[in-house]
Amino acid sequence: MTNFDYVQATIDLFEASLGAGTPITTAGGLASRIGYSVHHLGRLFQSLCGESLGRYMLSRASGPSRAASFHATKRPGGSSMSARSTGNA
Repeated sequence: MTNFDYVQATIDLFEASLGAGTPITTAGGLASRIGYSVHHLGRLFQSLCGESLGRYMLSRASGPSRAASFHATKRPGGSSMSARSTGNA
């Protein structure tokens, strides 16, 4: 798996936890399930998504209305990854 894949798996895991009604509430909880340290996953997430993992989690957990502020970003090769728009496009 590439770093992109790990970040995508992090997003997918967190989104699934929100949908299940038992959200993962810490970056440490996500990192332990992904198999990375909190520090390393946080740096990867920031570099690929342009937003800290903690800020992403807070914004998504604040309510379903936030879903509209997300879009798919393209990585090389045509794959897409859900990420919050940072306004720096």
